[in-house]
Amino acid sequence: MYMSPEQAEMGLIDVDTRCDVYALGVLLYELLVGDPPLSRETFKSASFDEVRRIIREVEPKRPSFALSTLAAERQTTLADQRHIEFRKLRDSLHGELDWIVMRALEKDRNRRYESASAMAADVERYLNDEPVAACPPSTVYRLRKFARRNKTLFGTAAAVAAVLLMAAGGSLWQAVEATAARDLAKAAATAEATARQQAEANEREAQARQDEIAAVLNFVEERIFSTARPEGQEGGLGRDVRLRDAITTALSYLEAAFPEQPLIEARLRNTLGKSFRYLGEAGAARQQHERAGDLYRSQLGPDHPDTLDSMVLLANSYRQLGRYEDALSLQEKTLELQKAKLVPPSVPTCVRQL
Repeated sequence: MYMSPEQAEMGLIDVDTRCDVYALGVLLYELLVGDPPLSRETFKSASFDEVRRIIREVEPKRPSFALSTLAAERQTTLADQRHIEFRKLRDSLHGELDWIVMRALEKDRNRRYESASAMAADVERYLNDEPVAACPPSTVYRLRKFARRNKTLFGTAAAVAAVLLMAAGGSLWQAVEATAARDLAKAAATAEATARQQAEANEREAQARQDEIAAVLNFVEERIFSTARPEGQEGGLGRDVRLRDAITTALSYLEAAFPEQPLIEARLRNTLGKSFRYLGEAGAARQQHERAGDLYRSQLGPDHPDTLDSMVLLANSYRQLGRYEDALSLQEKTLELQKAKLVPPSVPTCVRQL
């Protein structure tokens, strides 16, 4: 699942650090969307040669578009897990995050970031509201970035423009009957106040989501991407660092990184746990899913959907370790908790996570 297209050529092309960029792109995609860019079900049913062809030729969907094409039930589940309306969840990925992820997943390695450090630099530019390298530097895009960094300046300019427009409009209203003018002015004031209140509410909600994404991306950039730096330089393990070593190093910082955001820590632990499982490290995966389940249970309760999802992931790890009785017992407990809340059985969920 983390294999790059050139690796799927089976020796026809020399591999280099851009393979790690591709693997990091898959990991970032899964952190943002909840699923990998290429379907697990497809890999299960396809032959080995077909899997190689898919990796080399099939273009993944943009993260924001991938969310839009999910079944309605899955969309609702993802939005509930992230405590945000689905539309706002999709819109928060549209644009720069789409561009960064898709550049890392380019089939042509010459069009990818040249290194994990270059990708990390682009993520840092996104977090700082600076133009990212993964998109064409259009005038509109740069202007929008400038506006974000200079909200006071643009707010003042907008206010001056509004005053000028109102003054110009006043000269036109002089030709209109006074009563009609007052009625229109009242209607405009009411509409403006309503729009302003709605805009403020939307901005608060969007900021909360942006803060969550920024926290996740900061951790990825500072604790995973940074391992590609030269050895001894701010946690660097060398430019040839393996993905497993990178995420193992990141784990030592995870708990301290989110002391007051346990739900973000739990989400990252589940994602990293799945990465360990796909890399064949079932023991490490089990530890992460157990810790994620404990966090969700303490914050959201034993029968919350996020807690139940962690139990399913833990059961899958038990199965991979050969602990079949533990896996079966945990799945039965998960099913009982779901039935108690009149939630449909979790069998499809278990199958999806395998």
